[in-house]
Amino acid sequence: MKRIALLFLCLKVLSASSQKTYAMAKKYFLQNNFSQSTIYLDSCAKQKDYADSALYLKAHIAIKNNQFDKATDLCDKLHHQNKSYYEVWFLRGLIASLKTKYAQAAEDYTKVLNHDPKHLKALYNRSWAKGQLEDYESAISDLNTCINLDANFAAAYYSRAFCNEKAGNFDAAIRDYSKTITLNENYEDAYLPLAYALNQKGEKVQACEMLQKAIEKGVHVANDFKENFCK
Repeated sequence: MKRIALLFLCLKVLSASSQKTYAMAKKYFLQNNFSQSTIYLDSCAKQKDYADSALYLKAHIAIKNNQFDKATDLCDKLHHQNKSYYEVWFLRGLIASLKTKYAQAAEDYTKVLNHDPKHLKALYNRSWAKGQLEDYESAISDLNTCINLDANFAAAYYSRAFCNEKAGNFDAAIRDYSKTITLNENYEDAYLPLAYALNQKGEKVQACEMLQKAIEKGVHVANDFKENFCK
């Protein structure tokens, strides 16, 4: 029955328009149903108007499956097929980051941003790569741009707070961790570092209050910190 269903799906794909075929491929990709997505992408790859997009999505699937060599080969093929398709550098950046080659990742994201300075994901990912390289000033600069583009980007505030904390700028870290929680009170990762930053500033009462909130949010390690700091 499974083979019959698969054959039926293939016949449906062949009869669909390029636009609808790619839309289905993307739908299944977003659902993490990569096998179904690939069936539609194989059909798209034969259709000139969606050949580049199909290769891009196939490479992205390979990354999600931790098949980095395959993803790199698909990126190479896409670049050879269409050298103006700059989004390929975004995927190269993802691959480099996952291989902990952060300097290379930053370079790849820069190539995306040279074409599209407002590419939010490339900006955010480059900031993360630079943070891993301890280039906090550059990371913060990218995150400032992210926040200018999207004032409700909670992850950008969190990352900027982290970079400021690492750089010893605890007042700025406190503001951004607090903003992260204001935007998303379920952003559990922000509570504990906010408590730490408050404690570094000598705000012990507020730090202990934040540790209690962290405990209420299910951050169990906060119990140990509260026992040590809030006696």
